[in-house]
Amino acid sequence: MPQSMPRSISIKSALDAAAKTLNGGADMELGDQVWSPVATGGLGLLKEALQNHTVTENRVDQSVRRVLNLRMITGQFDALDHQPYTKTSAEMVNSTFSQALNLDSALQSFVLLKNNNNVLPMQRGKKTVLVGPHGM
Repeated sequence: MPQSMPRSISIKSALDAAAKTLNGGADMELGDQVWSPVATGGLGLLKEALQNHTVTENRVDQSVRRVLNLRMITGQFDALDHQPYTKTSAEMVNSTFSQALNLDSALQSFVLLKNNNNVLPMQRGKKTVLVGPHGM
């Protein structure tokens, strides 16, 4: 394990998780609305993390730059008639080929963990399962 990686990460609260996620390199939340403002139905934790200095404005600016740059590169700010994705039909996205490709990608992305030298915070002989909206 590289020297710079922590042995384990402890999460104390939703605010702590939000800050560590952003500081760890995630640029967007994916629908959970943990970072989103309370006014739009979120928990408002990004604002709170900024106020208590667990996230810096510079880090938020970096994420915003990367997200906007990606959107610019993929043409999302172009006129609608110049955006290639507006011409993609539901049949193209939900084709037999796409479904097979998605299944193959999911199957190839499974990760089995081997806990050499007790690096993972897991007890030997105990089973662990990932459940919830992001588990399989």
